[in-house]
Amino acid sequence: MNSTHSILLKNLVLLSLLTASLVFMFTNYIGYQEVKYLFLGLGIIYIITSCLEALKLSQINADTKKYVYFTDGFIAKRFIKIIAFTCSGVVLYYSGSIIKYLAFLCFLIAFTEIVVTAWRYYKNLLFVAFEKDALIIATNKLNTMWANEV
Repeated sequence: MNSTHSILLKNLVLLSLLTASLVFMFTNYIGYQEVKYLFLGLGIIYIITSCLEALKLSQINADTKKYVYFTDGFIAKRFIKIIAFTCSGVVLYYSGSIIKYLAFLCFLIAFTEIVVTAWRYYKNLLFVAFEKDALIIATNKLNTMWANEV
């Protein structure tokens, strides 16, 4: 499975979570007990696919020399994203209307960002690497700069 497939799988799981939320809110096909188990199962799958995406995005040749590149800017972006989704979840949860069930999606995305950032840190998935005549920088995506482009 390459990085494109892992990204598609992650987004499909997120789309199915959103669809289950909307079906739960606007119909009587899914009850509260079922939606709890559905959110738990799909939430775990979403976290796993997000970690898989981070792993697949940072794969390079095994013989390539790489240096850890965990920047403060990366942490700041993640922190802002976590705070934004948490605040959105709190506002939705205390809204008092039926859309409060979308708050769990916001909390799930914020928690997933925490898990994926920790995963990237402990697995050294953010790096700068030198491979033959290329400079590879892995952050949210794999950027490659060739020597003849400099």
